[in-house]
Amino acid sequence: MRKDEVLPAGWVAYFPESAYYGPQVKRENLTMLVLQFGGPSGFGYDSAEEIRKGTDDLLREKGGTLEGGIYKRVDENGVHHNQDASEAVHEYIRGEKMVYPPARYQDIVVMDPEAFTWVKDRQNAGVAHKWLGCFTERLVKIGFMQLDPGAAVLLGSEPSAEIAFVKEGMVTVDHEKHGPLTALGTKAAEAPRELRAEEATELFYIKLPTF
Repeated sequence: MRKDEVLPAGWVAYFPESAYYGPQVKRENLTMLVLQFGGPSGFGYDSAEEIRKGTDDLLREKGGTLEGGIYKRVDENGVHHNQDASEAVHEYIRGEKMVYPPARYQDIVVMDPEAFTWVKDRQNAGVAHKWLGCFTERLVKIGFMQLDPGAAVLLGSEPSAEIAFVKEGMVTVDHEKHGPLTALGTKAAEAPRELRAEEATELFYIKLPTF
């Protein structure tokens, strides 16, 4: 995002792989849903657990310090090295030099869901979609689903992982009820799972890259 740009409440931002952004300022009372995943290059994404372990192992094996997002160390020849901390940890985890893929987008994509309209699903009665965008050749899909009471959708019918977040309402999955602020997901190899609305329900939906 550009300097001093504000993401309004309820808006959605897609941060493309290799597109520059930051720094970000987050207020203490902010409630924000964040999903981080590997980009269309297939380079992957290190989990929080991998990053914590990689950081500890890097500092223990090679020494140095982390200061203000910079990894600083002095080698055996007395030469000082400064490197982006995330980059240094990632290279340590992977055991190879980090090569950044070319940016497909110049900037992040900021979307106002209120400016989009609901479109009825012709195959599923009582279901409507509000698609915000489909990105890159790997078909990352972002949008919302609206379900009338008793209506159902299948999660997991795409050839990649899918995630549905219950914004409001309630759904039943495998005889278990899930209310607001619940995240539901499927992997590419899993069989589809039915999400049936117990009441008027709205879901935030993301399909991850297909490889």
